[in-house]
Amino acid sequence: MRRLLAALLLVPAFAACSLLPLPTAGPGGEVARVAAEQRSFWRDQGFASYTFSVSRPCFCPPEWSGPFEVTVVDGATTVVTYQDVPAPAANIEQIPKTIEAVFDLLIANAATTVDVTFDPLFGFPASFSVDPIVNAIDDEFGITITNFDPTS
Repeated sequence: MRRLLAALLLVPAFAACSLLPLPTAGPGGEVARVAAEQRSFWRDQGFASYTFSVSRPCFCPPEWSGPFEVTVVDGATTVVTYQDVPAPAANIEQIPKTIEAVFDLLIANAATTVDVTFDPLFGFPASFSVDPIVNAIDDEFGITITNFDPTS
């Protein structure tokens, strides 16, 4: 009787193991390797203050897709505008607001299907598109960086 009771108590414990999330692939592979090399090249240039435009191609109104003009001073974003006025926080919540954040977003998605182009002069990701689930609909996203201007 005790063995039966012990077995009945262990069944739910083992069954709960199937509820644990499956391990996912971390940032790895060729995209992550190249991104790490490019990030090192970017950092070696020592840009702490700069401006750039960022947009995210999407089926959404332009005030959500951009381009947004971003100003970074000493590594921190100071202002983000859309058509020369401050962009509403909700509109820019999901966009990277520093070049480091662009690298972070790219590397976080490096294990998925990624198409990336790096700026040949400065080394940052100039554009990339991500398809996290290849055969899923509407999970794709992209980022485009233009008008990069380092300031002294």
